[in-house]
Amino acid sequence: MDKNSNIFKPIQIGNVVVKNRIEVSPAGAFLCGRDGGDNPEFLAYTKSLAKSGARIVTLGVSSVDKQSSGVAITNVGNSLYISDLADIAEVIHRYGALASIKLVSGQYMLTPPEVVATQSSKEKLNTL
Repeated sequence: MDKNSNIFKPIQIGNVVVKNRIEVSPAGAFLCGRDGGDNPEFLAYTKSLAKSGARIVTLGVSSVDKQSSGVAITNVGNSLYISDLADIAEVIHRYGALASIKLVSGQYMLTPPEVVATQSSKEKLNTL
């Protein structure tokens, strides 16, 4: 890629200047605690994204519901996790990136038991 490409040039978004136009797209890492809080594994994952050189890091699949969905995703709907969100933002900002987040209703992250593969169904699939 041409190093003079616009992707490596700064861009102004509102009153913020971003050093380049590379963004980490939102992905569900499913590394948080099932209660919606962060943990060392999720912070290490976030740190690796921030160190990548992208100047916007977007966290994926973050619940806005007050009650945890029981899925290992970030919960932004409960004030108990404000300090966790501050820790995540600090890790991202430490490496010169901006923090962004994809918000969803966690109730839609629940998987009905009938579509979850069990060990016996996996073994059955292997015999086909």
